[in-house]
Amino acid sequence: MNQRDKEIRAYATALLEAVVEEALTALRSLEERLRRDEALRAFLEDPERDVGEKYAKIREIVPPGTGEAVIKFLGLLISRQDLGYLDEIIAAAQKQAEKTGEAPTLAVVVSAVPLTEEERKALEAKVRQHFRDRIKGPLVFEYRVDPDILGGLIVRVGDTLIDYSLRSRLEELRHRLEEIV
Repeated sequence: MNQRDKEIRAYATALLEAVVEEALTALRSLEERLRRDEALRAFLEDPERDVGEKYAKIREIVPPGTGEAVIKFLGLLISRQDLGYLDEIIAAAQKQAEKTGEAPTLAVVVSAVPLTEEERKALEAKVRQHFRDRIKGPLVFEYRVDPDILGGLIVRVGDTLIDYSLRSRLEELRHRLEEIV
């Protein structure tokens, strides 16, 4: 492969990465909003509501700059009553994009309380170091807060789950005690 072909391939790869990451970011943003706003989810999933109304609502709430293809994709999900699949679609698209190298690998970090910027930077450095030989390409982080884990962290990178939550440790202790008793 000559230098010109390498440059063209690099540009094409960069374009695909940008488009895929932009789409996934918009979809994740909507999915997070739907998780927090039950009334919005109920509105969009109501089969009695006009599809046009739902489509207009989607246009209002997607992040600024969301591409028309993503908006139309969401319209398709709404018209087919498949918006409930959104989180699974995002996960499958992310996995597919990671395999083909079209998107960075996603690291989802769940904590009981919001992490400070300093804590995030330290955690990101440790996770990058831990996965440096297993992941090709960049690693991007998504942070979520879930008070139900009580404390600690849960980190999912690709198919790997690292659970240092207080809740899981307490459950493990409970199982051990049940075996003893």
